[in-house]
Amino acid sequence: MTVDDVINVIEHEKECVNRNIRGCNRDCAKCDLVLPDADIIAAYNYVLSVLRGLKYDT
Repeated sequence: MTVDDVINVIEHEKECVNRNIRGCNRDCAKCDLVLPDADIIAAYNYVLSVLRGLKYDT
């Protein structure tokens, strides 16, 4: 997974949360933001590893 892929996933997830706040119908199967679970988990793991690295590098 590339940094651009991770950014894309995080942007999709952020928009998902924003839509939920505004009254999403939660019909995820029909949503244009839906991504494969494996991609979302991989992106979260990537971000967490970067953040952990930053925490221990300082």
